[in-house]
Amino acid sequence: MFTCCRFIPFSGGPRKCVGDQFALLEATVSLAIFVQNFSFELIPDQTISMTTGATIHTTNGLYMKVKQREKVSVLAAAL
Repeated sequence: MFTCCRFIPFSGGPRKCVGDQFALLEATVSLAIFVQNFSFELIPDQTISMTTGATIHTTNGLYMKVKQREKVSVLAAAL
């Protein structure tokens, strides 16, 4: 019997990766913590072009200034 996922281990069907949803959760939490602790500013006057393939991505990268945010206490933020 033929199924669409029969010979694709870790991709789909009964042999699907058991940790894929956990990995997505970890990536989401990591990104949220990163954005919470750092500020980002694009470097001006750069040409941003996209390349397609298996994914869509920038051709020459995306240059940014990254600065660590100042720590603000929860009590001070509430005032």
